[in-house]
Amino acid sequence: MASFTNVNRALDRYLQTVHYTTISRTTVDFEETLTPTVTIIKAVVQPANPEKLNVDQIDWSLKYRLIHSNQPLVMGDYVRHDGIEYKLIAPSDWSDYGYYRAIGEEVKGDLV
Repeated sequence: MASFTNVNRALDRYLQTVHYTTISRTTVDFEETLTPTVTIIKAVVQPANPEKLNVDQIDWSLKYRLIHSNQPLVMGDYVRHDGIEYKLIAPSDWSDYGYYRAIGEEVKGDLV
C-alpha cells in the first residue's frame, strides 16, 4: 500500500466557517418534499482558476469557487460562503492526502 503525505495541516491557517447544505427528497402520495439540512464545516474557499474549468460547460455569468475541506464534499450539495450559495459540481477525493476538493458553481435564487 502506498504511503501518502497528509497535507491537511497546510490548510489550517486558511480555514473558514461555511454552511454545508444537503437536500433530502421524500415523496408522500406523489408529492415531493425537499428538506435542507445545514451543518457548519471548516473549508478553504478561493476563486476557481478559469483556465482549469471546462469552458464548454460553464456559465460565464456565474461565480465559481474551489473548495477544500477535510470533510467529504458531495456532488449536488451546497456550500454557503460570504452570503452566496455554491452548488458542488466537480468533487474530487484527495483523502489519501487528508482533504477533499470540489468546484462550486454560484446558485441564483432559492435552494428549496
